[in-house]
Amino acid sequence: SLNDNFIVKGNNLIALHSIKEVYRGKIKLIYIDPPYNTKGDNDSFTYNNSFNHSTWLTFMKNRLKIAKEFLTKDGFIAIAIDHYELLYLGVLCDEIFGQENRIGIISVVHKPEGRQNDKYFTATNEFMLVYASSKASKFNRVALSEETLNLFDLEDEKGRYKLKDFL
Repeated sequence: SLNDNFIVKGNNLIALHSIKEVYRGKIKLIYIDPPYNTKGDNDSFTYNNSFNHSTWLTFMKNRLKIAKEFLTKDGFIAIAIDHYELLYLGVLCDEIFGQENRIGIISVVHKPEGRQNDKYFTATNEFMLVYASSKASKFNRVALSEETLNLFDLEDEKGRYKLKDFL
């Protein structure tokens, strides 16, 4: 049933194609954490992290196109990525999901002190691209807790917010 959890072992593209008839149009949220293609900066995973650039784009395009088929009409997809392929992935997602369905690009701070092996700038964050499957998608207001919600002490026509020092 749709509420079951399962693990698919094998090539993920083949696996996605094998289950698409059952799950097409039934998934509300997809989260993808693909290889960042950082040319060997893969100290935590052992998957291929050094694709040829065009090979990586093809790898992603094939998986994103099939992922789109799984989404409900009001669904979302969130894709983790770092700065190395961010701009290319954004253009690819605009092509597949439609630029008008881009909800936003979220900056996720994961290492405030920065990575010591960066060549120019010390990266402190990664990104998450969020796309809606269609204009029917509605993004609900979300707060992790009442305590967190109370930190947002200002409000305008778009909702509650808080001010924070840049540094």
